[in-house]
Amino acid sequence: MFNFEQLRYHLPRTKSFKAGIDMVIFAISGSLREGSSNTEILKKIKLHLPKSTEFILYDGLSRLPHFNPDMDKENVPAEVVELRGMIKRSNAMIISTPEYAHGIPGSLKNALDWMVSTTVLENKPMAVIFGSASEGNFAKDALVEVLKTVSARIMPETLVQISASQEKVDDFNLSDDLKNLLDNLLSQTVLKS
Repeated sequence: MFNFEQLRYHLPRTKSFKAGIDMVIFAISGSLREGSSNTEILKKIKLHLPKSTEFILYDGLSRLPHFNPDMDKENVPAEVVELRGMIKRSNAMIISTPEYAHGIPGSLKNALDWMVSTTVLENKPMAVIFGSASEGNFAKDALVEVLKTVSARIMPETLVQISASQEKVDDFNLSDDLKNLLDNLLSQTVLKS
């Protein structure tokens, strides 16, 4: 198990951190559905982080405008600027997403498309949870390809597939797979510094 106390001595301090915060993890749920099991999984993960970790669960996916390269030059939409800033400020990211029609949800892909012309995801330690009633292999392959394209740091140890029916999430305890995913993500983050 990863030693959270060691973490505070390995991470660089930045002016953007709040007092007592040593790390920022930025999380996105690929589902816009109210009560989404993917969103609930991320909320449960937050409970297992040390108090010195700020966990930001992004809630603006539905407010992002459709990606348009013409809008990505001078007058970048405020929602996009805000998202890019939160990602840049974070030490690591977690995405929890379902599989829709053998792919990643359009709203999540749209958010990632807005990142292509930037370096905010470059070498960013990334964990991905595929919480779906199906195996989610199509979404996994598609999302991993997109994350490689934007040069995010993603490894097999930070990918996990879980069956995420709402009944299971209601009684959800962090599984060994998710604990290992979190440990591996935090270990990558230490190596980044």
